Amino acid sequence: MRAQRRPARPRLEVVPESRTRRLAERSADKNVERPAANNAKGTQTRARLLLAAKAVFEDKGYESARISDFTAKAGISHGSFYHYFPTKEAAFLQLVEDLDAHLGEPLDSVIFRADSTLPPAERIRAGIGEHLRTYQQEAQFLRVIEEYSGYDEQFAARRFDQRRSSMQSVIASIEQLQRRGLADPDLDARVTVPALCEMINGLADAWLVRQRLPLSLEHAVDQLAMLWANTLGLTR
Repeated sequence: MRAQRRPARPRLEVVPESRTRRLAERSADKNVERPAANNAKGTQTRARLLLAAKAVFEDKGYESARISDFTAKAGISHGSFYHYFPTKEAAFLQLVEDLDAHLGEPLDSVIFRADSTLPPAERIRAGIGEHLRTYQQEAQFLRVIEEYSGYDEQFAARRFDQRRSSMQSVIASIEQLQRRGLADPDLDARVTVPALCEMINGLADAWLVRQRLPLSLEHAVDQLAMLWANTLGLTR
């Protein structure tokens, strides 16, 4: 009689320690409920993370800032960062977009506010003053933006294109002033608005970011408001 064959023993797979750890982390990660970035808690965490990132950028500059710095300052885990932003650059560009919207807001809602009863020249002065105060408060982060521009040659052009799209309401408001006989009818608002806005930003950059011009806020506002009023030919 033939001897009965014993069943073969199952082969044992030797799993490297690093792979074992990754598998365990992956398994554990599946059991963790990820916070949604679009719910109330997620929105608050995202805002806190952006504030922390902004402070780190201002303190260390763009190149030296690290994601671990952001999360440590925000009081969240390192991995949580990636629920909201894929890279450090993405968080930075969101901050730039938010700041540009904040800087452009006075030129739109203050200067050419439809329901304002103030004369256009007074609204211009108020809007420019608010714009420059924001520029002054954000000068440190604007220096980081200047640093980043050195790493991305197309960044400045893209940023200008974004600002230009936000100028459309200002262009429409100047054209309305022209129709009402309150501004020079011969001006082309599509040329005038970018020129006037870039004049303000150029002066603010040289004065507040590069710190090359010794000016007071009041004097800067007075001169810029006068230039705007004279350029537009405001009648009252």
